[in-house]
Amino acid sequence: MSFGAVYDALSMFIIVGIRGFRSSANAVVSRSWSSSFNQIHVLSETEKSPRFVINLSLLIAFALSAVAVWTAWDDGGGHRWTQAVGTAIVLGLIPLGVLSAWRQRFYRTPTVVFLAMAVWLVAAVQCLPLPPTLVKTLSPGSYDAYREWIPTGILTEALESPDSPAATVASSAIPISVSPTFTRMALALPLLFAVGCWLSSLCFSDRRAAILLLLIPAVVGGLFAFFGLADMIRLARDSDYDLRQRLLITPVGADGPFGPFINNNTCAGYLNLTIGCAVGLLLGMRHRTKEDSRASIIHHWPSIVCILLIVVMVAGILGSNSRGGFVGLATASVVLALFGTRGWSRLGLVLGLLLIAVCSVLFLDRLGIREQTSERLETLVDGTAAKNPRLRIWQDGLDAAWAHLPMGAGLGAYRYANLPYQQRTGDHWAVNADGMHVEWLLEGGVWLIPILLLGITIIIRDTGRLHRRIRELPLEQARLARAVTIALTFSVASLFATQSFDFGITHIPLLVTLAILVGGLFRLLQATKASQADQVSQGSRAAHRVSLVLLLIAVGGLGLATWDLHAGGVWQKVMIDRYGDRGMAIQERKGLDQKIERLQRLVEAHPRDAMAHRTLAQLLLDQQQQLGAFELLDQGVADGDSVTKWVSPQNVRRAFYENYLDFESLLLEGQEAEMWRQARQHAVMALMLSPLDDTARVLLVETDCVDEGRDAVSGDLLVQAARLRPKTKRILNYVETLAEVHPGGRTLEQVQAIKTGASARP
Repeated sequence: MSFGAVYDALSMFIIVGIRGFRSSANAVVSRSWSSSFNQIHVLSETEKSPRFVINLSLLIAFALSAVAVWTAWDDGGGHRWTQAVGTAIVLGLIPLGVLSAWRQRFYRTPTVVFLAMAVWLVAAVQCLPLPPTLVKTLSPGSYDAYREWIPTGILTEALESPDSPAATVASSAIPISVSPTFTRMALALPLLFAVGCWLSSLCFSDRRAAILLLLIPAVVGGLFAFFGLADMIRLARDSDYDLRQRLLITPVGADGPFGPFINNNTCAGYLNLTIGCAVGLLLGMRHRTKEDSRASIIHHWPSIVCILLIVVMVAGILGSNSRGGFVGLATASVVLALFGTRGWSRLGLVLGLLLIAVCSVLFLDRLGIREQTSERLETLVDGTAAKNPRLRIWQDGLDAAWAHLPMGAGLGAYRYANLPYQQRTGDHWAVNADGMHVEWLLEGGVWLIPILLLGITIIIRDTGRLHRRIRELPLEQARLARAVTIALTFSVASLFATQSFDFGITHIPLLVTLAILVGGLFRLLQATKASQADQVSQGSRAAHRVSLVLLLIAVGGLGLATWDLHAGGVWQKVMIDRYGDRGMAIQERKGLDQKIERLQRLVEAHPRDAMAHRTLAQLLLDQQQQLGAFELLDQGVADGDSVTKWVSPQNVRRAFYENYLDFESLLLEGQEAEMWRQARQHAVMALMLSPLDDTARVLLVETDCVDEGRDAVSGDLLVQAARLRPKTKRILNYVETLAEVHPGGRTLEQVQAIKTGASARP
């Protein structure tokens, strides 16, 4: 039997065991926690902290770690419903944090929290309706999106409903963000980081809670890498479709996944952070006393476990085929060797890192995927990486960023802000820049990156300060401080590299893990400055007031962001279901009525959610299409294979313009013209609230025959849709088909010219 088969069987056995014996495993894990903490000398209770505070810190630490772990497990935290649940849990931890802070009498707020709140504040301003002349000064690109990209006829149509948000945009005020829907959801990110830092700083009052915050990511990262490699073996070995559906943790059908993450680059970035935690535990908690040095190797088993976890995680990064993850790993290793140790310890660390690298490569070789990994990494030196389409995405993103200076296009709005400038990318939609320096420059203009760089500078400075003061601390506190400084040195260096080629820091698993380390750094640094009694006596009243104000703002902002993310989770789930049903005949699709009712309630609660309006418009047209299909099947006019095309909005529109019939005369039994009009109204709302959305334009063209005069802007909408997606052949082909039916002529020529130009470009 091959090693790969044994590995596969072992991984299956482990995961089945976890699922089948969860209750007994919990008891064993509980005892294992106690034993392992004793081995690394962190179980001694803090005399100055009451038992209640210790238990509360452990609870918060476990819950905060669980947020990062669970969101990572749920397809890497990319889904809106996952983000909504994650932010809701963190929001629920705030009362526990308040109670812990009150019992500890620790009211100081980490410095980076102020910077995170500043990011949130400016990003929130990007969503506010402002005078158009002011927006033109602050972000010319955003002004053009609302005033140049929306045809006059659509503005007039929006004003027909004077009480709607679309009418406000059309008549008086516009926001800086070109997609306020996504900006409002992105507001959760700085708040999550701020609250995560604050909660973590409270947990680091107890050594057990602090170790828990480092140990859980390290163990989970090892498990993710282990099972991810098992799935890599299966994907490479099993060509049968049914066998490929039985992956252990890897999302089935995702493009380039690894572990539970949809994106292998994001997983590699997360594994780099978990390696940082494991390395911190390994080097920070090592034994120092003579008695410890004479202890049996069996008593050093936590160190052995950390080494094994690191070997598996390094192998996971290499096996994920993420070049950015490998660069981040190499960068972090070099930085740690240069700045994390001194003298002979540095030499030992370098030798240890080399040994771990060799063991990881040998591990991949035994799994049979070393050659595949080597070929991928060779592209970093043979010039192939220079041809990566990511570089062309950056060029388009920089052009867009220049047009939106100085205030940017809105946090989280990259997916739409770059569309008018997307000329060099391939046949896909660049939802992210795959490089946070470009993405943040476009979204934040001149303000976001300086704030972030200031925060990173403070983290690096404070890490150095804590590292220099370690010798002044008691043994146990010094061990913990050393673990945190090493973990942060490794993690920050790796993030510099990985996030230059990815966007994982915008996902909860990476963001919260980083916040945990930064919060611990702040608390340990404060502990070196003065005793707890001194901290209370020195301006605690003012610190308490500042913390209270920030906390109230964070609670309100995080609550609103959770509300918006919940809405995003609803429409995203419907969109995913709809996308999955595309290959299914329209008459076979289930639950359309229930989904429409759900989205109607959603748009009532969230009238400014552009995606909710757009998705509802699509579902209303799907419903009308399904009703028509049922009628044709009952009459025996069409069969099940062709009926979907017969009743499509495209075909209904063709019949209208080719036969010059009244629109209502084209409708079949069960179909209603009013539903078509409602679909168009929601499409108008979607376009007014997200002016660079090509899908909303297509919906408006598909419904331009419902009332007289609605087709006057169809030509402009079709050309704009083609200009927004000049490299996506699927969309260009459909836009060309719509233009052939109506209005034809000059519009058709323009669309075809865009299509020809797109296909002619390299």
